[in-house]
Order: sequence, then C-alpha cells, then structure tokens
Amino acid sequence: MSDRPNPLIYGEFDRLVPIRVLGREFQVPEGIPLIRAFQFIQFELSAMKSDWSLFCFNDTIGCC
Repeated sequence: MSDRPNPLIYGEFDRLVPIRVLGREFQVPEGIPLIRAFQFIQFELSAMKSDWSLFCFNDTIGCC
C-alpha cells in the first residue's frame, strides 16, 4: 500500500478499521462506503478483483 491513499478517491480519514470479507480480514479507511472499501482492498492492497463497470460507485459523490 502507498504511504497515504488518494483522498479524492477514499476521502479524508484518520485511521484504518478492520472488515472481514469471505473469511479474510482487511484494514480499510474508517467511514467510507462498503463499495469504496472493496475498491481500497483491490487497488491499494492488491487482494481482490472485481469488474467495477458493473457498479455505480461514484454515486457517493453524485456522478451517476
């Protein structure tokens, strides 16, 4: 993971919190929507793969 994830994607956050996905635990930014947490796991931790074209994840900022 990079030193500090892009705040334009994940927003500002103070700490990482644990979530469990299919029996695996990951540390993700506190307070972000679950779909963003999944993106964080894929892009920052390289631990998940998904076709994001199927989702409207940007609606969190009114882009859909």
